[in-house]
Amino acid sequence: MNYFQLIAKIKNINNTQITNPFSFDALFRITSYYVTPLFIYLKFTPNVVTYLSLSIGICGAMILYIFGYEYVEWSILLFFMHIIIDYCDGNTARFYGTSTFFGRFIDGLFNILIVSLFQISMFLVLVSNIYIEDSILTHYISYNTIIYISLLSIVLYPAQHFIYDRYSSHIRWINEEHGTKLFPSIKQLISFRIIHLLDNIHYLSLLFIMYYIDLIFINLLVNLILSTILIPLHIYYSSIYMQVDANKNHRVKRSIK
Repeated sequence: MNYFQLIAKIKNINNTQITNPFSFDALFRITSYYVTPLFIYLKFTPNVVTYLSLSIGICGAMILYIFGYEYVEWSILLFFMHIIIDYCDGNTARFYGTSTFFGRFIDGLFNILIVSLFQISMFLVLVSNIYIEDSILTHYISYNTIIYISLLSIVLYPAQHFIYDRYSSHIRWINEEHGTKLFPSIKQLISFRIIHLLDNIHYLSLLFIMYYIDLIFINLLVNLILSTILIPLHIYYSSIYMQVDANKNHRVKRSIK
C-alpha cells in the first residue's frame, strides 16, 4: 500500500473522530494522518508510538526547565510534535485493529504527565523572568496573585482528568450492572462550544508564548478556567446519574482456603 493509499485508509477509519473541524484539535488530528504512515512503514506498534510521544514531550518540558525562556520555541515545537504523534498511536491502533485498554490507559496517563510537566516548566520560567522581560502583566496583577493562580492551575489539571476518568468508569459500571445506556462522557449532555473556544485559546497562547512571556500566565489561567468548569459539571451529572443501587451483583472477595 503506497503513502497516499495509507492516508486515505487512515482518514476513513477516523471519519468520526473530529467533532469540531474549526479547532486546533482537528488540525493536530488531520496532520497526524500524514505522519502515521511513517510509523506503519517502520512497523511500530501503537504502544511504541505512545512511548515515542512521551519521550518527545518530556524532552520539550525538560528543555524549557533546563535552558529557560530563550529556548521556549524549541520546547513548544516538541510539545506540538508530542500532540501530533499522540494522535498517531490511536491511528496506528485502529489501522491494525489492535486497540487495547492498556494502550488507552497509558495514552491518557502520559498526556496528563506531559501537560503537567509543561505547566510546571512554564510556571518556573514565568516566575523567573516576569520582571526581567518587563512584563505588562505585573502592572495589573500582583506577583503573589500570579503565583497562586498558576499553582492552582497546575494542581487542578490532573484532578480534572482524575474526576473525568472516575465519572466515565463509574457510568460504564452502572451501564453494565443495570443495563442502562448512559453516556460515559458529558460531551453528549451539554454544548461544548465554550470548552472548544477555551481549548483554542489555550493552544493559541502556547503558539505565541515565544513572543510574549505574559501568555504563559494566560495559558495557565485558561487551564484553570477549564478545570473550574469541568470539575463541577462532572460532579453535578454524577449526582444525577449515579443515584442508583451499588450493591447489585456486588463482587464479594473470596476467602482463600
